[in-house]
Amino acid sequence: MMAVNALVFVIIFCCWSSRSQERIKKIIFFGLSPLLLFFTAHFILPDLTIEKKAPGILLERYSQDIGHDTIIISDENTVRAVCWYLKRSDVYMLGGAGELDYGLAYEDVAGRKLDIQSAVRLIDCNQGKTVLVARAKSIRRWQDQLPKPVSQDDSGPEGYVLWRY
Repeated sequence: MMAVNALVFVIIFCCWSSRSQERIKKIIFFGLSPLLLFFTAHFILPDLTIEKKAPGILLERYSQDIGHDTIIISDENTVRAVCWYLKRSDVYMLGGAGELDYGLAYEDVAGRKLDIQSAVRLIDCNQGKTVLVARAKSIRRWQDQLPKPVSQDDSGPEGYVLWRY
């Protein structure tokens, strides 16, 4: 119902904008048309969409517990959000690099791209201060090859997973 009301609001204001003779009113009506849609979008989006697309809730929950000496490993889809929410630029990438492949070719970040064996070695060498943050589907793919985490949390079965080692 909220989505329908927001769309009706958009249509009415766009009609007013197209029928108005004054340019300033046209601009104001057109600019105000998506306002209700913006306010209701948070309530309209289903929880499953937020779970699958927004790792921020999980990362903010643990941001105080992850210190600057903690080693963070992430997959290619989550690394940007991890860097943003945790305010870190020293995150290791497990698996493919995707669009970040070019940047990982530089000398100063050469060791940041990990395969599964080097990730296991890194986790084993830094027990108690390593965190893995990745999409749940990536974790399912690596689960048998990675060590058992000390603690784990997720944002849902199709969302993101945070494992502490």
